[in-house]
Amino acid sequence: MLLLIFSEFQLSQRPPCQMKNRLYFAYGSNMDRLQMADRCPNSTFVSPAMLTDYRYKIDASGFATILTETDANVWGLIWQLTPACEVTLDQYEGVDKGIYRKEMIEVKVEHEFYSCLVYILAYQQAFADRKNLPYLDYQEWIVQAAKESAFPSSYQQELDSWLPDPVQFPPEVWRTELAKQRASRSFY
Repeated sequence: MLLLIFSEFQLSQRPPCQMKNRLYFAYGSNMDRLQMADRCPNSTFVSPAMLTDYRYKIDASGFATILTETDANVWGLIWQLTPACEVTLDQYEGVDKGIYRKEMIEVKVEHEFYSCLVYILAYQQAFADRKNLPYLDYQEWIVQAAKESAFPSSYQQELDSWLPDPVQFPPEVWRTELAKQRASRSFY
């Protein structure tokens, strides 16, 4: 069944009027099934998948991105997107503002690789070595989605490591620190 779903997609870049359904790899908050149902009600969950040679990071705005890193892996979920869903996600991800860019990547499902659309921060290298605070509640959604998707425990622990220490960063301190962090960026 999974191979049948994958074989139905036309993955080439086309103008919106000619676009067909395609696969999308979500590694951040779009792994949350309720969020995807709200944002893209015509999207369909396909499968968990692994992206090799990339690492999950939080940027200075407090949101997720992925950076190339040899021998690292990012787990996420594959969704089938309609052209309308893709346009909606482009708006949420700020593609027209240059916040995220769209790329095609190869993700692994069991022993097969599939081409998927992914959103990556347009200025990703700027924060490659910083440990930033995630936006309030954002990382919790991602951690919960990873648990619900039964990702490997080592990857769940990696996502957990991005959660701020509640003693050091209670919500009011977290909001203040995140505001400082976001104010220090000049990218968008």
